[in-house]
Amino acid sequence: QIESRLRQTDTRGSAALPWLGMPIAKLGELKRVLVIGSHLRKDLPLIAARVRTATKQGLKVYRLDAGGNDWLMPIAAHLKSNDCASKIHFIAIRPCCEERIS
Repeated sequence: QIESRLRQTDTRGSAALPWLGMPIAKLGELKRVLVIGSHLRKDLPLIAARVRTATKQGLKVYRLDAGGNDWLMPIAAHLKSNDCASKIHFIAIRPCCEERIS
């Protein structure tokens, strides 16, 4: 059996389109971004361009995925996807600790 519905979103019972939770233009105002399981340049090129531009202004990008692709932007931490729970905890706690120290 071949799965032909890759990259389709089931929107029954929800909004008509998936939503980021903020306008894309606001990505440049964030201090840090956590991307889980996505290859930004391939999956979300508009967001990838905004994030890449924001990294030049100090945005820190943390990624949790299997790896194997180049995002063409500086990455603060790249964690491989085995043992996801502890790594998400590491990413969530680390910036809080850095802010208390400085």
